[in-house]
Amino acid sequence: MKATELMIGDWVQGHLPNTIAKVVGIPNETRVAVIGGKTYMELSADDIQPIPLTEKILRRNCIFDHPQGSKYYHLGDDFYLLENIIGSYVICVKYYDGYVYDYKEVIGCEFVHELQHAIRMLNVDKEIIL
Repeated sequence: MKATELMIGDWVQGHLPNTIAKVVGIPNETRVAVIGGKTYMELSADDIQPIPLTEKILRRNCIFDHPQGSKYYHLGDDFYLLENIIGSYVICVKYYDGYVYDYKEVIGCEFVHELQHAIRMLNVDKEIIL
């Protein structure tokens, strides 16, 4: 993983198994400062991995089931996350076209940090809980 793909506040998986850490600094393009629990570490960007989006993570962060059976995860305001056919997720904006409500694709997300970036970009007041 590249340090330039991250932002302060992103969740990542540390170099040890089952180690989840939050990015607290990016000293340069090859190093990332993280806090895992109460431990501060500065790691090589090669020692961290992105956390895949899972249904378990999404269920902790507001699920909305569409009446037709498709799962839409409500992010706040008019933004929803929809699982697409290849197993990753797409952020959609809900809009009314004069007849029905529909969803327009905005951005794709496969990892937790990508969802965090999209939420910040869309100015949705939400913190992802792992």
